[in-house]
Amino acid sequence: MIGEWNGLLVGIIEERCRDRKIRIGFQLPTSRGCRSSPISDSFFFKLTRGILPNTSQEQVKVLPKSNKLPKMSTEKISILFVCLGNICRSTMAEGIFSSMTSKGPYASLISTVDSCGTAAYHTGSSPDSRTMATLRENGIGDYKHKARKVSLNDFKNFDYIFAMDSDNLEDLLSLGRRTEGKAKVMLFGEYAGGSEPEEVDDPYYGGNDGFKAAYEQCTRFSKNFLKATFPDVEK
Repeated sequence: MIGEWNGLLVGIIEERCRDRKIRIGFQLPTSRGCRSSPISDSFFFKLTRGILPNTSQEQVKVLPKSNKLPKMSTEKISILFVCLGNICRSTMAEGIFSSMTSKGPYASLISTVDSCGTAAYHTGSSPDSRTMATLRENGIGDYKHKARKVSLNDFKNFDYIFAMDSDNLEDLLSLGRRTEGKAKVMLFGEYAGGSEPEEVDDPYYGGNDGFKAAYEQCTRFSKNFLKATFPDVEK
C-alpha cells in the first residue's frame, strides 16, 4: 500500500503480531542513482507496482525531503527526453508528448517539453526523416526540432529527464554527478505498464518497423506517465 508521510511517498507495511495487534511501519524510498542492481530491483519500480520489500520496522530511517523523489503533482512540470543522437527516439518521444499535452487539460500542467542526445553526432540537424514520417502518419505534422547535446544546465532546468535505454541512462547518471539539479533521471520505460521496464531500441540502422515500434512505446509510456503524475486529470 502506498501513502504519504512528511511529504514523501512511502510504502505502508502492516505486521500482524501474535497478540493480534497490528503494527504499522513505513518503508521510505532510497536513491535510484545506484547502478549496482537491475532497474527492476529499484525501490521505486517495486513501490509503483505494489511489490514491497519485507523490511522490519527497526530498519526504518527518517530521510530528509528530496525534490528528486517521484511525486504526483498538480504543479507545472518540465520534461526532457534523451537518446544517443537526438534525431530518432528522443525526438519521437518529444513529438508525441508535446502533441498529447499542448491542448486539453494537460496544457496548463506542462511547462516545457524538449529532447537532446548524450552525443553530439547530429548537433543542429533535423529529426530523422523516418521519425518525421511516422509522426505524420499518426497525425503529428507540426513538430520541429534541431538536435543538441545534453548539458549540465539540463539537470537544473528540467523536473524529469527520461532516457530511452540503459546506456543513455548510465551516461546521464554519470554526467549528473557533476552538478546539483532538481531533475529526476530515469528510464522512460519505467512507465511501460508491465511487470518489467522497457528500453526503446535505436531504430537508426533498421527499417520502418523500428520506428513504428518506438512510436508505440513512446505513446504508451507518455500516457502512463501522465496518468501516474496527474491522477485527477480526466481527458
